Amino acid sequence: AGRLSQLSQNTLLLSKLENMELIQKKEKYRLDSQIRNCAILQLPAFETKYISLEVNLPEIWYFGNEELLDEVWTNLLDNARKYSSEHTTIFINGRKTEEGICWSVADTGIGIPLAEQERIFERFYRVDKSHSRATGGTGLGLSIVKHGAELHGASVRVDSAPDQGTTITIVFPA
Repeated sequence: AGRLSQLSQNTLLLSKLENMELIQKKEKYRLDSQIRNCAILQLPAFETKYISLEVNLPEIWYFGNEELLDEVWTNLLDNARKYSSEHTTIFINGRKTEEGICWSVADTGIGIPLAEQERIFERFYRVDKSHSRATGGTGLGLSIVKHGAELHGASVRVDSAPDQGTTITIVFPA
């Protein structure tokens, strides 16, 4: 029942995001605080796998839709947790560069083969179907991440290799 409810909610959210052309409600807020709060809310799930978080987030103010970006960070952190082994570390980093405001979530988990990286942002796509029950995913999280980021004018990059982990980086325009 819980998985079905999550699937329904995520499907509705993704449909809404795919049909949006621009974000109506934007406000200025601290993006670094938002990401920390999302991580804190997920700490119990991280602790069950003895996963630690290493956070390096400078104070950065941003003008965007806080509710939508909550979904982005929550999905990135949830994926990093699901695909990481016990007793590992997940790295959350932020920085301002010439390119823009860069945020990344990196794990040392199972990684994604290069041939499949192109498809991970597709709706319902799952790299390893055999792990779907164990991880509890719906295949919608990274689609939500991509659409949410793009509605803010951001780009999403993936850097991954099997058995070496995955880093997802979101770059917001400067």
